[in-house]
Amino acid sequence: MKKIFIGITALALLVASPAPAGDNAPWLESYTAYYFAGDPVRDPSWLLVWEGTIQGDVNGVIRWWVDLAEWFPPDYVTRWEVLDCDPGDPSSCPYDPDDPDDPAPVIMAGYSAGTNFAPVGDVVEWSGKGIVTFVAPQYAEWFGRRTTEGGWYYLVGGGPTNGGGTFMIYDRPSNKH
Repeated sequence: MKKIFIGITALALLVASPAPAGDNAPWLESYTAYYFAGDPVRDPSWLLVWEGTIQGDVNGVIRWWVDLAEWFPPDYVTRWEVLDCDPGDPSSCPYDPDDPDDPAPVIMAGYSAGTNFAPVGDVVEWSGKGIVTFVAPQYAEWFGRRTTEGGWYYLVGGGPTNGGGTFMIYDRPSNKH
């Protein structure tokens, strides 16, 4: 009976885990380290919440912007951006990719929806899922791909400070674009 249960469980995991789309299918997995920015530099309805490094299959700077109109704690909608900047100094990367005098080298960007989980002590865990909606020409095959992200951050004095986690782009397209 135990062998049958293990076999059924293994089969269920195999069916639930889609096979790679092929040898050339894009896949990105990176570790992120970030700090709370809390800076409404774009538009009063968007708040730059997290800024930090992304290291792994792509290296650079990652930023998460929260749409204040779609923020209903603990749930939120974000725009994330991966920029081709020095990960050693995220604050040196320009904010406005539309400003010709201060262009930001955006590699890819997209939107995600996520949630924060109840704090355990001074640590909050979070997760989100989304879609790649913009890519630089060299990353064209990643347009429309599914994303997942998540991690943790510290609370100090009731407010967020810094954290870390993962950011992944899957090798299969979304059916929502």
